[in-house]
Amino acid sequence: MIIKGILRRMMPKASTLITNPRRTKKILKEGISIVRGKRQFADIQKELLTLMYMVRDAATGRYRGLSKKNMVFILAGVLYLINPADVVPDFIFSVGFFDDLAVLAYVIQHVGDELRAYKDWRREEGDLSLEDEGYQVIQQEA
Repeated sequence: MIIKGILRRMMPKASTLITNPRRTKKILKEGISIVRGKRQFADIQKELLTLMYMVRDAATGRYRGLSKKNMVFILAGVLYLINPADVVPDFIFSVGFFDDLAVLAYVIQHVGDELRAYKDWRREEGDLSLEDEGYQVIQQEA
């Protein structure tokens, strides 16, 4: 499958990030800025932002429920998202983000159990919603 190959190619760089929380947070911030407000990501935006916050919280030691293997897997997807030279360049109007969307949807599906556990943890902690953290989730137009 093409998506697995894409992620496998990004894994070496992603694995170096998990030892550097500051760089990890920077990469995640870039990913969030790309996803936020883009209609192409509307269907998975909330899950994707939650995924990125899960990695951020794991990288800083705040959340301990994310395996290192899946942390690297998620970071590989985010690295692909921020890579300007991906399979379909993002500057190609209306189709440039489809490959990013496919990769990220695959990542979300792959780590679904850990994502649900993270959401439960946030609720138990009485944590704020993503919108309260300053990131407005857009709705898909009907």
